[in-house]
Amino acid sequence: MNPQWQFPLEALRQTPSTVSIQDEMSRRQRGIDWLMRMGATLNMGLGPCLTGATYFHRFYMRRMLEDYNELEIAATCLFLASKTEENGKRLEDVVTVMLAKVHGIPPAEVAGAYENEAKSLEHLVLTYEEVLLEVLCFDFDVRYPHTYLADIIATYDATSPDPILHSLIDCAWSVAHDSYRTPLCILLPPQIIAAASFLFAQCLAEGPNSPSLTERLEVANSTDTRWRQVLGISENDVQQVAGK
Repeated sequence: MNPQWQFPLEALRQTPSTVSIQDEMSRRQRGIDWLMRMGATLNMGLGPCLTGATYFHRFYMRRMLEDYNELEIAATCLFLASKTEENGKRLEDVVTVMLAKVHGIPPAEVAGAYENEAKSLEHLVLTYEEVLLEVLCFDFDVRYPHTYLADIIATYDATSPDPILHSLIDCAWSVAHDSYRTPLCILLPPQIIAAASFLFAQCLAEGPNSPSLTERLEVANSTDTRWRQVLGISENDVQQVAGK
């Protein structure tokens, strides 16, 4: 991943937006929720949605929320991601789904009731796409923590009837997915997010008697090194997991 897209934590307090950091995080979350819901309705699959979410967080490191509405940028990021991930969706379909959600009606009813609004929004998305391409510097490379999680999970027996194991796998996947509601994907490498998701899921899956995160890191740093070996991460990387 291009290092220009990994930011220090303090950069979140220095974004172009002038709203409070609490408001910015809330609006980022709102935009991502919107993007994911649209992607699900369009049957786009996980990859394009995660790519669109990454574009979204990158965009607002260089542009102001006050100038670009998060819901409109979410739709634009999803539309671009559908192309870069070779899951192309027609602009008309993306806009139809967006307006259906805005007005709380079935997508089939949008064309007749909101034709003019749809045309206006299509033009806006195309305009914003040009801005998005400029902000991204035409760099479309995105990597997901889910890829690294799959590598960890592959070292376990997926056919095992152990309910804790299956709960662990489901939980780790959900944690990694939900991390996109925050800007974590532009703060840490995907393998670090995968490690954090896996360790956090272990704590949740094993219940109140589960070892603490600190204890788990100490063990993982000495005897149980399976997940570290799979991810190829160092002791410094482990400290990042503990810190985030």
